[in-house]
Amino acid sequence: MTIGNLPHGFLFTPAQAKPDAPAAAQEFEALLISHLLKTARQAGEALGEGPSETGAEGYLELAEEHVARVMAQRGAFGISRILLNALVRPLSAPSRAEPQSD
Repeated sequence: MTIGNLPHGFLFTPAQAKPDAPAAAQEFEALLISHLLKTARQAGEALGEGPSETGAEGYLELAEEHVARVMAQRGAFGISRILLNALVRPLSAPSRAEPQSD
């Protein structure tokens, strides 16, 4: 599928969606969660709460990535589901109607 073949509004039918789309959406959710966890940890360290040792930094990042993957697998925030629902539409779903002007 090329960019020229994309449906209007970037919506795909289930037949057009790649089989790995759910995994990609889940990985995207895991990346977002991981970033949120890292940002929260860094904010806590800036306030003097928690370890700021450089040796522990790598282990904390690994732990955050693991927690993020597990949370995404369980649909903690539902971001992957929302992405898939927004991008993949069944053929029978009505298209969005243009707003009517009064």
